[in-house]
Amino acid sequence: MDNNESQGKDFLYILWTTDNPITARHMVFLYADDCLRQGRFAGVHILVWGASVLLLSQSKPIANEVRKFQSLGGQVRICRRCAEKYGILVTLERMEEIAPASIEYLADSLTEILKSGHTLLTL
Repeated sequence: MDNNESQGKDFLYILWTTDNPITARHMVFLYADDCLRQGRFAGVHILVWGASVLLLSQSKPIANEVRKFQSLGGQVRICRRCAEKYGILVTLERMEEIAPASIEYLADSLTEILKSGHTLLTL
């Protein structure tokens, strides 16, 4: 988290874990995009974890949803450990559709988010 986030600003974190493309398109990105457009939160971050990492690597339409979300100002962070376990790290690093998404180890960040009291939506 950056300095503005640790100072109590109103941020939404979405922990996206499902590999269901319908849930990804019609809940995760629909809501995240709307929150950015309507200014419902100071910032919206999607944490891509578990099976969603695999879906992202295999689905160009989902990767395009990531790009659209980022173009609205959203932040995307992808679980590096998940990508390593699925053997898709290089694939994700080469995907132009998701640049500049960050691929990083997320356990410490998630723990910090939970302890800080920020809003966390898990799907």
